[in-house]
Amino acid sequence: METKEKINSNKQFNKKLFLAYSAISLDLLFFYVISFLFLVNEKNLTPSEIVFADAFYPLFQFIFQIPSTILIEKIGKKNSLILGNFFIAVYTFLIIGTVNVTTLILANIFCSFGFALKEISEPNILYDSLDSSENKQEQFSKLNGKGYSNYFFIDSVSSLITGFLFTINSYLPLIISLLINILSIFLASLFKEIPSDTIQKAENNSISSYIKNLYSAFKFIFKSKRLQMLFLFHGVFAGFLYIMEDLRRSLLTEVGMPSEQFGLIFAILGIVGSISSNYSYKYHEHYRNRVLTFFSISFSLSVLFAGLSLILHLPKFLMYFTILTSFTIQYIIRTPYPTLIKQYLSSFSDSSMRLKITSASLFIEGTASALLSFLSSIILEYSSSYILVFFLGCIFTIILIFILELMKTKVGLKPEEYSPKDINFYETTTIK
Repeated sequence: METKEKINSNKQFNKKLFLAYSAISLDLLFFYVISFLFLVNEKNLTPSEIVFADAFYPLFQFIFQIPSTILIEKIGKKNSLILGNFFIAVYTFLIIGTVNVTTLILANIFCSFGFALKEISEPNILYDSLDSSENKQEQFSKLNGKGYSNYFFIDSVSSLITGFLFTINSYLPLIISLLINILSIFLASLFKEIPSDTIQKAENNSISSYIKNLYSAFKFIFKSKRLQMLFLFHGVFAGFLYIMEDLRRSLLTEVGMPSEQFGLIFAILGIVGSISSNYSYKYHEHYRNRVLTFFSISFSLSVLFAGLSLILHLPKFLMYFTILTSFTIQYIIRTPYPTLIKQYLSSFSDSSMRLKITSASLFIEGTASALLSFLSSIILEYSSSYILVFFLGCIFTIILIFILELMKTKVGLKPEEYSPKDINFYETTTIK
């Protein structure tokens, strides 16, 4: 049995390590700037094929949610984080060796399992390492936001270099990315396991007991109007964010942007994202219950105008200015959003319930992202990227306005304004 002093020491160690780990491990470095160009130019895949294969990432992340959560509770968050980073390394290796769409799909399956493990383990390792206080949500938001800020700063620097490395040898950035994956595995192995803030009986570690508990958690989610609305919004908006990752790169490829300028553009966007992610809690403090409205509508309108600039055949300078301004707005929003939505979904929950809510969030997010990606790949077979971007901007602006109207009386209330079934898991779900 660890002493209180040892646990507190481990918590302090984890918080410091998390900032170093997240700086290089939250996502891939030396990768996204040129991965689309690499697959189109070196592997001769079409944008439609790439979007189609990428749809398997959220689809299998959806499939892997229950196995991932069971595995995490069986082997622990630290070991699961190590395994998750190993699968990401396998993904990068398969991208380097891609020969056809089948290989790319297999790579995305490994990637989905890796990130399913990481995205559940990482926030829970951090949350378990925070000091017990009334400001735990604020602590989480600030540290997680700082972690994202560190990552996006390093990503911006690496993006600037990546474009030039790609012109020297198109494989070089991906090999560097693989080496960083291996370093991430090592850093993950250094985390200390922290006892959860809830005590579970040993028999609850069986798979059958876990499934019963997960079922009870979903019963609560579907009874809570607050979580219903948050999950509906998150599924739609996260799917939109996901498909735009491919479409931004496809749009720049379509207008003939050279690889060196790819690196410069995404380096600048990375710096913007790094600064913005560091202000996640300030966004929450300033906008309060309007922050999701501000983020989602600004994002959808920026997508709409990016596509419109090509449809109207604007002069080249004005077209580039509109596209880059739109991308800047999107990066301002996409980087603090994960921290904020995790904060909102985790409110009123303990460690046990938070793990299941995180799993349910990824489950819904994966479904929406996969459906939208498959649909987009079909449209890209018969249309250009800019037409699809404009279409998505129009449709999602309408959908998000409708969802936000539904959320007005169900999300962002004071604790005393919620009914018990909206925020109290243990009063509304019981396994008999």
